Amino acid sequence: MEDYEALVEKAFSTGSPLPFSNESALHARVVMKHIIRNARQEVRLYSTELPAAVTVPTMTDTQDVEVYAWGELLEEIKKFVNKAPAHKLLIKVRQPQPEHQQVDKPHLCDLAAQYPAQITIDWNKPSDKKDFMVNDQGAFRFEFEQHQAIACAINEEVAKKLQAVFNDL
Repeated sequence: MEDYEALVEKAFSTGSPLPFSNESALHARVVMKHIIRNARQEVRLYSTELPAAVTVPTMTDTQDVEVYAWGELLEEIKKFVNKAPAHKLLIKVRQPQPEHQQVDKPHLCDLAAQYPAQITIDWNKPSDKKDFMVNDQGAFRFEFEQHQAIACAINEEVAKKLQAVFNDL
């Protein structure tokens, strides 16, 4: 995992326009952290749901991987919104808001409650669109199949298209 983190860090630090693979929940959360870290003022996220963790297959069994309750991602979001009042994390979720979210640790929804002017979650936005995250610097992550995605540190053309899709949801 350290090798993947180094690859992502290098892509973002050099402003690489080359897309790279982003296949697992472990990879997804690393890329999401960097998309947020490298945003100027705004990040947009469209997701089927906002699970605290997802269960992923391993070589011998399954493993629960924290995504929206992953400490490093939550800390990156806090840093981002605390930089300036104008910084926004806009989230649209395909599913309705769960009545009871059983989470025994901090979660993205908790941050939205803490920073309501900067983190908004718009629930029940059904669409046939795939999950994605995009920032205002041209970075994105696009999931074209479950557990199969591509990401890029900077591709303004694709980012603008994803931002337009987000706005139309």
